[in-house]
Amino acid sequence: MARIFARRIRNHAFTLIELLVVIAIIALLIGILLPALNQARRAGQLAVSLNNIRQQGVAGQVFGADNDSQIFSFDSRFTPDNSANQTDLVISQTNPLVTATAQQAAIVRENTGLPPNLLPQINNHIPHVYYNHLVLVDYIDNVLPNQVLVSPADRARLRWAENFQDWVQGVASGGAGITSFGDYVTSAAEGDANAWRWAFSSSYQQSYAGFQPDSNLTTKFTASGQREPIYAITLATGFNGVSTPQGGGPSNMGQRRLTEVRYPNGKVWLYDGIQRHFSTQDRFSGYGDSRQPFLFFDGHAAVETTRDGNVGWNPNAPTSATSRNAGPKFDDEAIKGTSGLTATYRPDINWQPFPDNPVGSETPVEPGIPITFQQTAGGLKGVDFGGNRVQSVQ
Repeated sequence: MARIFARRIRNHAFTLIELLVVIAIIALLIGILLPALNQARRAGQLAVSLNNIRQQGVAGQVFGADNDSQIFSFDSRFTPDNSANQTDLVISQTNPLVTATAQQAAIVRENTGLPPNLLPQINNHIPHVYYNHLVLVDYIDNVLPNQVLVSPADRARLRWAENFQDWVQGVASGGAGITSFGDYVTSAAEGDANAWRWAFSSSYQQSYAGFQPDSNLTTKFTASGQREPIYAITLATGFNGVSTPQGGGPSNMGQRRLTEVRYPNGKVWLYDGIQRHFSTQDRFSGYGDSRQPFLFFDGHAAVETTRDGNVGWNPNAPTSATSRNAGPKFDDEAIKGTSGLTATYRPDINWQPFPDNPVGSETPVEPGIPITFQQTAGGLKGVDFGGNRVQSVQ
């Protein structure tokens, strides 16, 4: 009886070949299902990202309704209060960027409770590009960091936000404490006390016309009573290195109004600066075939392909032949080397996508990428998608 029982057990045992077949089948199923699962994950993240910017649009409309139609942005009229957390902040009547950095630091200090020595006011900084949302957070009394401000596929910002106190403390210690952030350490953060700001940045940027005049055709009176143009912040030095114009920027930065938008269903308000949802690797949003979520001024959010939009312009040369040309398209060879219509992509390769066609090795860049929705031709009076390019701001 014992021998029969043992024989039955041996007959039901798996052979090595059978085990290898099972393992091969499992590996095959994983190979088939994993891409589908990744695609489903990216689709879910895209849905969240579209909802994020849609929520910001709703909050922005409410902000405008309570503030004489003003588009949320740092305001050159900001004044620090008398609290101990703001007595060190400096504002300027002539340089709105100084005042904006004071407002930036004040909002984050008030929201997080972190002291001035950990969150110093930042010099030589244009906070409007990645941090305008702080004004909206302050208005709706929300918390920082906030998931609505970050794409669920933005791994770097999610890491900074999740561990923001460690990040801020590490930055304040000279960068020694941020090595635990691995691949998501910005190159500028090492030894830079101002790098605390990255933990409170947003994946979603605002088009430049939302916080400054459409072009230098806008003028102001000088102290002597003379009219002079107001020069705008531009992409002259690159998509990741905007240039500060003479005088530190327009004197009325942060005072644009929703009522100035002429084509709200075609004018971009917010956009993700990186394609995150349609490929296995992140890509810069300025490439023609990049696709990313956009929020438009009429409140709708949609995915658009960059080359389907209109070419932008140089707001400090709006009357030049290139700026006024109604014909340029994204893929036109004629605009590839045209000053004012193209800019250079200069990524921080520690956390931003590598250029498709890099120039240089240590600090790779890619020049000649057409400017589009970042600097809309015509500013708030222009059209980014779904209409003809505006030739003039008049």
